[in-house]
Amino acid sequence: MQILLDEIIGKKIKIANASCKGLAGIEGTIIDETQNTLVIKTKKGNKHVPKAPCTFEIEGVKVKGKLFLTRPQERIKKILPKIR
Repeated sequence: MQILLDEIIGKKIKIANASCKGLAGIEGTIIDETQNTLVIKTKKGNKHVPKAPCTFEIEGVKVKGKLFLTRPQERIKKILPKIR
């Protein structure tokens, strides 16, 4: 769960699973993050990907997108008390 506490911009990512099959398999580098989306730089350009319907593999760790549904700067405040 350490990945949830870290800054994820700049990390390698792959969409392992998604409710929209067109999203599955996208991989690249995270270049931006909002409350509900990630922007991934791929070989074919930037892709805006919704967090909720996806399972991501970030640096070898699988994480459900629903766990990221918060503003990046507020993630630590919400997640840290749940881990302790």
